[in-house]
Amino acid sequence: MLARRGFSLVETIVAMALTIVVAAMLGATLLNALAAASFQTNRMAVARTLRYGVAFLTSELRGVSPAAGDLIAFADSSVRYRGHRGLAVTCAVGPDWVTVRNRLRFALRAWVPGRDSLRIFLTGAGASGAAHRWMRVPLLDIDAGAGVRCPDGAAATRLTTDFTTGSVPVADIKIGSPLHVFETMEVRLYPSLGTFWLGVRSVSGGGSIQPALGPFSASGLQLGFRDVGGNRATVPGAVAAIRAKLKATSPRMVRRQWPGPLQWLTDSVAFTITVR
Repeated sequence: MLARRGFSLVETIVAMALTIVVAAMLGATLLNALAAASFQTNRMAVARTLRYGVAFLTSELRGVSPAAGDLIAFADSSVRYRGHRGLAVTCAVGPDWVTVRNRLRFALRAWVPGRDSLRIFLTGAGASGAAHRWMRVPLLDIDAGAGVRCPDGAAATRLTTDFTTGSVPVADIKIGSPLHVFETMEVRLYPSLGTFWLGVRSVSGGGSIQPALGPFSASGLQLGFRDVGGNRATVPGAVAAIRAKLKATSPRMVRRQWPGPLQWLTDSVAFTITVR
């Protein structure tokens, strides 16, 4: 008799059926793993958006002094304010300039004439006899050359301004007094590309609104402005604290597992910012 070669039809069908079952199981496992990975990635993205949003709003607004006019205007999902961009200590003053020590000069970024302004502390000890106060004046030019020095020879930076703008008596600027650099900013919920973002712009710099962080839901930024009694503040000067809530959403729809429905991931955080 001839030796049997190959497989029978029944064996072939059984082998194919087993192969299909194993492939389907492996495919389902792979799809479930991909769905779980995408779910976790998007969940971390939502958490990261909230974390960065809290850090940004807190760093920008906690140094605002409503009593000094830093809080300009506000609404339920927007705020306009004077954002602090640097601090320095004066070492010399002239009729249209002030010199600050480089060693005691701190900046979040490079200062920009026209975009940034100065707020100088006046002691009231000069000829005017006025009370201690802060006065705002423009920043017109910056000279940080090697030839700029304080009277004691220390390296310095000269900031050109116009003291007549703020009616600042030069005699009231005490050497060694602090100086703030600020710009007028706006933060608001900003729709773009079919979703919502935390939009930021420099008002004094003439910039347009730009999406800085997101995406957020349609109610992704909620701001409540409270006075010292915890009541709703109606004017900027009465604000003592800002209650904020952020609600972030995932960049795309995901499945928790496969098979399963596509869904948006959302999460929120509420926090309070105490202003100066």
